[in-house]
Amino acid sequence: MAPACLRDPGVTAVVVPYRALLDNLLSKAKAAGIDCFEWKKGEVNPAALVFVSADVVAPFEKRSFRRVFVGESHLTFTSSSWRAKLTTVRLVRGLRAPKIMLKATLPIVLEFEPEANMAAQMARYIRMATTRTRTRYIVDHCPAGTGFDRTGWIDQRVMEEFITIGDVDDR
Repeated sequence: MAPACLRDPGVTAVVVPYRALLDNLLSKAKAAGIDCFEWKKGEVNPAALVFVSADVVAPFEKRSFRRVFVGESHLTFTSSSWRAKLTTVRLVRGLRAPKIMLKATLPIVLEFEPEANMAAQMARYIRMATTRTRTRYIVDHCPAGTGFDRTGWIDQRVMEEFITIGDVDDR
């Protein structure tokens, strides 16, 4: 999450769009012994790693950081129509710190969108496989009107398989 050794590591901010993701990252960082906390309005904690909900970015922009990570940054334009507060994430572009925009699921043809929204000139893209060995998916054709029934049948089949082989995390 943050560089392991720097002369002046400073404070790293991680802007996260979803509550569940923020809670997950925060608990993992604490479990790893990293000095971190969730920033809330008016907070002045000198932790090395600060997690920020996308909902409270606006007053947060006045702080100084060594680097800023924006998780799921493509949501600033793909989901802002139904979740208006995501547009405030764009305010991080005014921070005087390197910004690392994480967006694993954004198609290549849409890369210009975060560049425009986040004013990311000279952006560098690092593409890596995000393969998860325990993740499976099924593509199935459902005739009109049978989608719910078919989905229920597939869910039942998957659950029976989990019961047969045991918990996936134990493998």
